[in-house]
Amino acid sequence: MTAVNVVLFRHSPRPVELWHLNHRDALILSHESSRARYNSDPAVDESMVRFLEDFEVPTLFRAIRDIAQKHTIRSVSTLGEEDMATAGLLEEFFVTGVSEYVAGTLFKDKLFMRSALEGQIPQPEFRGLEEFTGTREQLLAEGFNLVKPRRSAGAQGVHLLNEIDDEEFAAIPLGDYIAESFIQTPRMVTGDGFAVGHDMRHFYVHEYDATVLSSLDGRDGIAISTSKVYDESSDLLKALFDSSLRVLETIGSRDRVNPFHFEWFIPEDGVPVFCEVGRRFGGLGIPRIARYAFDAPVLEDYWAAMAGEAGTTPSLTRETLAHPRRRAICYARYRVKGEVISAPTSEDFNMAENSWIWAKPGDEFAENAGVVTDNAAIFEFIGTDAGDVEAKLAQARSILDERLVIR
Repeated sequence: MTAVNVVLFRHSPRPVELWHLNHRDALILSHESSRARYNSDPAVDESMVRFLEDFEVPTLFRAIRDIAQKHTIRSVSTLGEEDMATAGLLEEFFVTGVSEYVAGTLFKDKLFMRSALEGQIPQPEFRGLEEFTGTREQLLAEGFNLVKPRRSAGAQGVHLLNEIDDEEFAAIPLGDYIAESFIQTPRMVTGDGFAVGHDMRHFYVHEYDATVLSSLDGRDGIAISTSKVYDESSDLLKALFDSSLRVLETIGSRDRVNPFHFEWFIPEDGVPVFCEVGRRFGGLGIPRIARYAFDAPVLEDYWAAMAGEAGTTPSLTRETLAHPRRRAICYARYRVKGEVISAPTSEDFNMAENSWIWAKPGDEFAENAGVVTDNAAIFEFIGTDAGDVEAKLAQARSILDERLVIR
């Protein structure tokens, strides 16, 4: 295939004299609004130009991915100030390989993450909003149900478009947000562990008792437990592993340690749909409950790998995934607006492996929990099977319902 240099320049070709690229192996990505400005003298060979409807991140990824089907990409560059950072990231993604900085960006920024993974795994429909000047109704008409911050976690800042009004929508800094379609399922699971480069070393599936977003809508908290996937379907377990590995191979560092906390929707058809991934371990004590259920020294092995030690953890394949020896749950009780009238103590929860209670009589909470880390208490439970550990959780919830009074 012909090797080409890809140049991003959304403005008129005249300031940077793009006609110097004529008869050279280059392709120019420009904005449709600049098309008329190419009728100049000297002229740019328009066979070299791809005019794009917008310069949003997903559009640029798609355009360069299409070019890569026909050409070897030698470089991605720009002389446009507003596209400098994006061009650098695209250069590494398509040409030189992902650095630690770009890997961190791809894992943190949901718009870059989804754009890089488009076509690789099932995920919601999405679009960037940096150039969006339309209305809330327009997004709904296009099939987008929610907007969320590109760089937050724990459902913080997520807005369902049919639950806010136009004034609230106008107050959202859209350039920092992404729009997505809504996946109709109450089931969300996680994949947690780490890989050395793209070599998977630890992988464990846990399951929320509700989607993170719905848990914040009038519920008393959220629980995450050893997933029932291990009892139900080896095919689903393998699909989660395969899809997670595909994500790591696409946006993860090739030779550094990649910790991960995946979230996957599981619709009725059983095909995992990608929600997001963090380059970290999951909160709510996930590494500990993996240790309780699987006897897995996740953090010990992670720090050994970070220190460059060979370790004894073998590489995983879809056929050698660990299965739980017992079951574990971590439960977070959310804060609610009001004054704490009464609260239990850790001594009231002898069924729990660990308990942390932060709400004390006299405390005042200014608002309801807006993110999963806004907790009044956290508990960890271990059981011989799912029924055993769920009974302990039910007992603890009953005590909290009776003794944690906030008005």
